[in-house]
Amino acid sequence: MINLILFDVCAVIIIITLIFALMARKLTRGRTNVLFMGLVLTVLVSSVLDIFNVMYNNGILECNEFNTGLRAFLSYAYFIIRNLGMPMLILYIGSFYGVWHRIFIPKFLWFHWAMPFLIELAILLSNPFHQKVFFYDQNLKYCRGPLFVVLYVIAAYYVAVAAVMIFMYRRLLPKRSARFFALYLSLHAFTIALPLMLPFLRIEMVASALLVLSLAIELHRPEDMIDYVVGCGSHNAFFVDCKKKFEAESPQNILLIKFVNHSVLRSSLGHSLYNIMLAKLSDKMYQISKIMKVGCDIYHLDNGIFVIDAPMGRYEQLLDMGRIVAAYLLEPMKLRQMEVMLDASICLVRCPEDISNWTSLINFVHSFHKRLPKSNRVISLSSISDSKDFKMRSDIDAIINRGITNYNFQMYYQPIYSVEKKKFVSAEALIRLQDEVYGFVSPGLFIPAAEESGAIHQIGDFVLEDVFRFIGDNDFDSLGLEYIELNLSVAQCIEENLFEKVVGFMNQYKVQPSQVNLEITETSVDYDPVTTDRNISKLAQKGISFSLDDYGTGYSNIKRVVSLPLNIVKLDKSLVDDMDSGLMWIVIKNTVAMLKRMNKKILVEGVEDKRTLDKFVELGVDYIQGYYFSKPLPESQFLKFILKENFGLDV
Repeated sequence: MINLILFDVCAVIIIITLIFALMARKLTRGRTNVLFMGLVLTVLVSSVLDIFNVMYNNGILECNEFNTGLRAFLSYAYFIIRNLGMPMLILYIGSFYGVWHRIFIPKFLWFHWAMPFLIELAILLSNPFHQKVFFYDQNLKYCRGPLFVVLYVIAAYYVAVAAVMIFMYRRLLPKRSARFFALYLSLHAFTIALPLMLPFLRIEMVASALLVLSLAIELHRPEDMIDYVVGCGSHNAFFVDCKKKFEAESPQNILLIKFVNHSVLRSSLGHSLYNIMLAKLSDKMYQISKIMKVGCDIYHLDNGIFVIDAPMGRYEQLLDMGRIVAAYLLEPMKLRQMEVMLDASICLVRCPEDISNWTSLINFVHSFHKRLPKSNRVISLSSISDSKDFKMRSDIDAIINRGITNYNFQMYYQPIYSVEKKKFVSAEALIRLQDEVYGFVSPGLFIPAAEESGAIHQIGDFVLEDVFRFIGDNDFDSLGLEYIELNLSVAQCIEENLFEKVVGFMNQYKVQPSQVNLEITETSVDYDPVTTDRNISKLAQKGISFSLDDYGTGYSNIKRVVSLPLNIVKLDKSLVDDMDSGLMWIVIKNTVAMLKRMNKKILVEGVEDKRTLDKFVELGVDYIQGYYFSKPLPESQFLKFILKENFGLDV
């Protein structure tokens, strides 16, 4: 008789092992995983109940009139829990396919999902009165009644509903996954029919256990879908789920969180502690989601990005969750006796209302922090999507392409005053962009975007050629101008053919090396010091002078000032703005004195009033640049300015 329960015991062992594996692999978070766990638990509980039923019904345990009630309860519980697995399977398939919104249409939810189970429940609960499902004869032997077959008819109905769903939405999954679901359902139908054909063969539960195990192995691939370190969905899982939901036209509410300072945190905390921080954040988000009953899926996409995806009808809950997360992030996070400040950008998106296709959403997820205004609160995309600033930031690549194609870029020149000669002897060339759709586009917006897209190389070529043309078209000696300064971007500094390109433009427009001064930043040198040093050395040997721009920002490297062939060091505007601070003025005075002893020329940027001008003139700097003299001017206006200021000619 013991052999009758061995298959059920095997089923229990299989399921308990699977549950431990799911928990160890953190496959217990997210709606689909929760539903799968529910499916697994129905098999476990059904198997345990079936063991007791078999033991009572086959004489392994004593049957008497005193435990008949317990036997009946175990039978009722078995049928209810066992057949609850089919509605659970419907929900699981709907979530896995991304068609959750289709299930919760009232007609489907009532007629195809709830009503069959309610009918079954009503038949079972009324069985003590009519005893048409099962009963115990005079010898207390378990017997099936005429309505017993209804339980299997209802189970077959659920199989049919699941089969229709799989067929209807088969294109939402890879062919292999869709075929597996079809095979799974066929085998599941067989396990349901088997007890009717061979009631003495008790393999129904072990077959069900093996089926859910096959689901876990084939469809729940933790190595692809789980970020084990952080403890939530992976980058790949988000891509797969996002695409499925868009193709299924499933509405989504998505909360995006980007830690803007993630690079600094990673380098300062180290790999291990940084991962601990991410795991702590993931756990906190799950806790908040559970408390607020959002029912969301959480993903980590690397580069400091978390995505929280909630089903339709949860917009307000997700918005509130975002506010709680934002408030939590304002406080320092404690990590091993350290306090870490997180700089986060948070955006709430509705799909398809705000973003209508999955590729656009993926692109937005990776760049949304660049398009949003700086804020420590949750920003709803719908609230800013009509603003000019957001549209410009979102369309920046197209704006840059139009600028290149339609010649919308233009060079402006800001005059530079010589303290010694008491006149304007040079100017800094600055690029501007006037778009036909958005108007003026700030360099602070389009230059970083161009560096990211690679368009900075084309823009850099335009700057070089147009500035060399400007120099070649004008008689600098008669204007009192000695040279023009122009900035080299990081991307230009590491171009293998930079030297040939510059010399080619010089020859084309007959420009002397002394008429050009190239500005570089410390960032340029740090990015690829070997290539940058080679380019600078070759150009310096050609006779071109160099300036170090933005000195005083970041970690200014004195060794670099000594080693590079620099003629001019430009003190950044940030130093000028803080000059009234006693300590900062001490830094400025000593910096100027040090650079002068190194025989470097000193240019001060950002001078906007006469008091500032007089203080730096008294300090002994060589050049002054700023709005006190002039803002950057278009080419024609700059020439008029020089003629008027240097020669008193009002053209």
